[in-house]
Amino acid sequence: MHKTIIEATGWVELTYDENSPEFKEALKGYIDSMDKDGTKETMLKHVAFYIQRFGIENMVEGVGYVACPGNILKQPYSGITVDEDFENFDYLIFSTDEI
Repeated sequence: MHKTIIEATGWVELTYDENSPEFKEALKGYIDSMDKDGTKETMLKHVAFYIQRFGIENMVEGVGYVACPGNILKQPYSGITVDEDFENFDYLIFSTDEI
């Protein structure tokens, strides 16, 4: 059996207006369906993880779709836009051990 540690580094830049109806609805949906003690910050972390893992073509569970410049806006829109460079993550193998 082997164990590998991979360091993932990168940036996900999200822009939003927390007073917009779309963002308020997305936050309410996140709190209602994903995290009863959720905050704006925990929702944004959830969004960043989700789009980094699954891309922007899929709806973010409990939140809705995020926008990306140059892409068609999908509904339900979360009021969040991601910078198009989010996919530039580096995955570095830190160590591989036989266990």
